[in-house]
Amino acid sequence: PAGLAPGLYDLLVVDPSGREGRLEAAYEVLEVAEASERVAKLRVIASGEQLELSAFAIRVEAVDEGGGPVESFNGQVELRDETGTLVPARSGSFVRGVWEGEVELRQASGGDRIAASLGRLRGYSAALVVRARPAARVGVAASGATLRAGECARLRLALFDDLGRVAEADRPWRIALEAADLGLVAFADSSCRQAVSEVMVEPSDSGASLFVAGWHAGPNALRARAEGLLPGSTDLFVAPAEPAALVFVGAPRELTAGECSESVGLEVRDAFGNLGLEPLTVALEATASTGFAFYSDETCGQAVTALETALGAGRFRLRGTVAGPVEIAARAGALV
Repeated sequence: PAGLAPGLYDLLVVDPSGREGRLEAAYEVLEVAEASERVAKLRVIASGEQLELSAFAIRVEAVDEGGGPVESFNGQVELRDETGTLVPARSGSFVRGVWEGEVELRQASGGDRIAASLGRLRGYSAALVVRARPAARVGVAASGATLRAGECARLRLALFDDLGRVAEADRPWRIALEAADLGLVAFADSSCRQAVSEVMVEPSDSGASLFVAGWHAGPNALRARAEGLLPGSTDLFVAPAEPAALVFVGAPRELTAGECSESVGLEVRDAFGNLGLEPLTVALEATASTGFAFYSDETCGQAVTALETALGAGRFRLRGTVAGPVEIAARAGALV
């Protein structure tokens, strides 16, 4: 019972009929400090597999000079390891000279030990190999990249553990690659000449570098998968390359004098046929010096000499009043 003074106590047992039995000096109440003084050694025993950031069981025993348990010790001990990442840093209260509980090591190590301390007294576990968490998913270390059409860009595939951290491979991993659109291709070299459909991640590596190139402007994705790992993907956006040509779309071969033509398209394209994204001011020219003009409206009432493209395209109309051949052209800097 709580509150007993230190000393020896008898144990009195009374049965239902009133008969009594007494055992003299049956147990001893000690001061906490006195119980601690009886502890000559601390034994630390770890069980199970030690995996970083995962709980495992340990047992700490308080023993006397003869190696027997100090059952009167019900205090606590300090806990630490050689990496300084052990939690908790203090045990719970001992019961009959023993504490059993779970601890966690937050750093992988090839040779760690757990130490229990009580004042100047120390006890150590056997050497522990704390394994890093294994790879659980494959993905791309940086997502959301933008590359220009025809550009050879570097990406890095990475392995991630179940907590989302980059993980080292504990064995070779064969990573299969697949693009969401045929216009995106993976390569092994920085000049994007050697196409690949898979890469290898070797033991102790956390990933592998590769290169990608795309020719079709727009959103795309690169998917990565390996047997035994969760698959991953990264979103990529292929932007148009620099403008390379101005192209008329739907320009009429003939016009009736005085009539307003159907709408004519003008497109700004890169070397791969993609429409440009940036607005561009394009000058409109005709070989006829008089009686021919470009217009911005469907009634040919608003004459223009240039148009502003939006998302790589613009529209205009034509009207001529003098019969004869006319050639039209569009210019924007060096683009014709």
